[in-house]
Amino acid sequence: MNDREILELHNECMRAQAKRAVEYKHVGCRSASGFSSNRAIVGCDQWVPRGGVWRWLIHDDEEHQLVVEIDEKELRLEQFGKLLTTYAGLGHAN
Repeated sequence: MNDREILELHNECMRAQAKRAVEYKHVGCRSASGFSSNRAIVGCDQWVPRGGVWRWLIHDDEEHQLVVEIDEKELRLEQFGKLLTTYAGLGHAN
């Protein structure tokens, strides 16, 4: 495969991804009753969502640091930020 063919294949993939992003419509789903909306990934200090709909409470602690509570599990700002990165690349501007 020459450079031109590689570049065209790459561009074709990029066009397909852009088309898919425009066509994608996210439908949120709540985790099944009795299951947490998020779960921990062992060994990497990472929380990931189970469904696309969360019930959360935002408050601060005694040191005025942000706390996001999801299903009675308190996540600090850094933990919550890592959880949100699982959605990186989703969404688009209209």
